[in-house]
Amino acid sequence: MASPFRVYWSQVHPVFMVAAIGATVVGGLYSPIANLGNLTIFCVCVFAALYFAHVRDSYVDFFERGEDRFSYMTKQQAKRAMLACTLAVVACGAYFALQGLWLAVGVVFAGLLLAFFHTPMDLNPIGATAGYPTGLALAAIGGFYVQAGAVSNKIVFFAAAVWLVLNGVKIVDDIKDFEWDRKFGKIAAPVYFGKKKAKKVAVALVFAGATLGLLLSLAGVLPVFSAIAFLPLYPAGYLSLYRNDRKSLFGLDAMLWGTYAFTAIQLIGLALRLP
Repeated sequence: MASPFRVYWSQVHPVFMVAAIGATVVGGLYSPIANLGNLTIFCVCVFAALYFAHVRDSYVDFFERGEDRFSYMTKQQAKRAMLACTLAVVACGAYFALQGLWLAVGVVFAGLLLAFFHTPMDLNPIGATAGYPTGLALAAIGGFYVQAGAVSNKIVFFAAAVWLVLNGVKIVDDIKDFEWDRKFGKIAAPVYFGKKKAKKVAVALVFAGATLGLLLSLAGVLPVFSAIAFLPLYPAGYLSLYRNDRKSLFGLDAMLWGTYAFTAIQLIGLALRLP
């Protein structure tokens, strides 16, 4: 029998968790005012909401739909984990309400709603694709707002560009599950479009997001270094278009390299306060 730690840790998926916290921190670094306490509490809230989504996804797939053959968690453990996450989000929302940061309250509960409705949103191409990117865009905006106390055009436009990119990455991520999703009636984008067309749509979204980011940098809305950060997404998208084997996860590896490079450059530029 697995230890309690291993049971609950099984729903901590590092790739998704690191991306969500990274988006929050990048959004926070765009803020002209630093408030590490508020940012840390908001990061805890983002983690709790995303953990809720992972637990609920596993719960529904195993106990309700019968898709999965195995679940680390029992029904009781899953319900206990979701309750703990809900209480954590409510506590964070109450904290921000006491500070008068009402938009943050809306963002944290919007994140929890996205987590709860991750299923059944995963049954259609829009919900299956846009849910996670929308959560990350909200995380970036929230990371900015809980420090600055307001939302600027800069962070909204930045979140929009990142949202487009992440939708493309999510479509490529779903290609590896094409047969599984089709078998269980999940009409994710690759099932809806077909693998080849879905890949083209994904790359188009990544290019659109990168181009929007470049244009925003040239227009002075985003800093100059941000334009450099968006550049790796072009070769990443191009490489992904021609990587169609399972070893490369159907091109997901290239997309991840591009997004990791993008995030690293953003973090370095913001940390050093480059122009």
